[in-house]
Amino acid sequence: MKTKVLMVLAGAAMASTAFAQTSLDRDRAYAAELNADAAAKSSQLAASNEGAFKLTAGNNTLYIGGLTQFRYNQDFRSDDVGDSDDFTHGFNIPNTKLRFWGNVYEQNLKYKIQGNWSDHGDSSSFNLEDAYAWYEWESGMWVKWGQYKLPILREELVANEHQLAVARSMTNDAFAQGWSQGIEVGYQADQFRIMGDFSDGWRTAGTDFNSASEADIALTARAEFQAMSTDWTRWDDFTSWRGSDSGLLIGAAFHYESAGETGDNVTGNPNDADFMLYTVDVAFEGNGWNVFGALIGSSVDPDGSDSTDNFGVVLQGGVFITDQCELFARWDWTIADEELTSPELDPSDIHFITVGFNCYISPNSHAAKVTGNVIWALTETSQVPTILNGLGGAYTPNTSAQVLGDSDDGELSWALQFTLGF
Repeated sequence: MKTKVLMVLAGAAMASTAFAQTSLDRDRAYAAELNADAAAKSSQLAASNEGAFKLTAGNNTLYIGGLTQFRYNQDFRSDDVGDSDDFTHGFNIPNTKLRFWGNVYEQNLKYKIQGNWSDHGDSSSFNLEDAYAWYEWESGMWVKWGQYKLPILREELVANEHQLAVARSMTNDAFAQGWSQGIEVGYQADQFRIMGDFSDGWRTAGTDFNSASEADIALTARAEFQAMSTDWTRWDDFTSWRGSDSGLLIGAAFHYESAGETGDNVTGNPNDADFMLYTVDVAFEGNGWNVFGALIGSSVDPDGSDSTDNFGVVLQGGVFITDQCELFARWDWTIADEELTSPELDPSDIHFITVGFNCYISPNSHAAKVTGNVIWALTETSQVPTILNGLGGAYTPNTSAQVLGDSDDGELSWALQFTLGF
């Protein structure tokens, strides 16, 4: 009897031990599963654009991301603008963007939608920027359709949060292509890519097909060649992190459009004219440093008046002084045709020097960074509104580029900006 009792007790102890071991194993397995799931999510998060969120439903994927930029500005001008305006300062939020992108039905059918809230002027406004889809074949060819930036100026094609400075150069703003609606066909290989577009024309975002702002025909072509690298994503910004391999990118683009023969073309930009925009740009990136330069030109031949030719130069570079701090400098020069400027307000060309720094809070990433820069106008800036328009137009202070305009040289502006991307 005692033997039977001992056997039962021993069996119970063994069962209890086995049960405890099994329970412990289950707990460990569950913990391992949770850790693996967390690791997979972290890996998925890191693989997306600056930590964007990803949703899946069958074969469909949706990434959600965006950015916000908060800026403090100070601008110093001569007494010619009035005692109350020679010093201007304050806060603004130049960009708050939401982005949605992913694929539908299959991996190769993709889309992107982007909108921006900005407070330029006296109130905030919302603008639809990107709204397009594209199909990408395994061979490297793609077809894109919708509203997007035409592939012309590279500085304009680089996103706001990926710029070296607080804002793009004044020269870029004078010639920038903006958004248009059209169709693009392109091809990308390891060393080169080419693309061609048929669109509504320069700066025609959100216009109907009979809008006076649209061209009768608009054609764009851009080609790029990269040496010492096969990673095209490295050219999505101007920064080259420490530890990066060397890379060289050479690009060229040409845009032509003509207007005035179809639709309600009573007013518009350009209106009843032939317009050409062209550029050549070079970028070199090394181990913690970068250099970029661009030559830009435009030609406008209006019906019934003289043609005008405008030119621009941008040269900039940056270097890391620590793993997370970068210094940069930029010179940009805009040369406007004398037909677009008033003789009493010479010169028709304007020079700007920009110097500043970036502190990347998130290492090797633009997800969180502080940018500060000073802009010094070497010439008078009262012509800026006209030159910015490229073809002539009404005056609006260019608060985006930090310049308000002064009839004397030496306007000085500085800004401190915090960028958060997600």
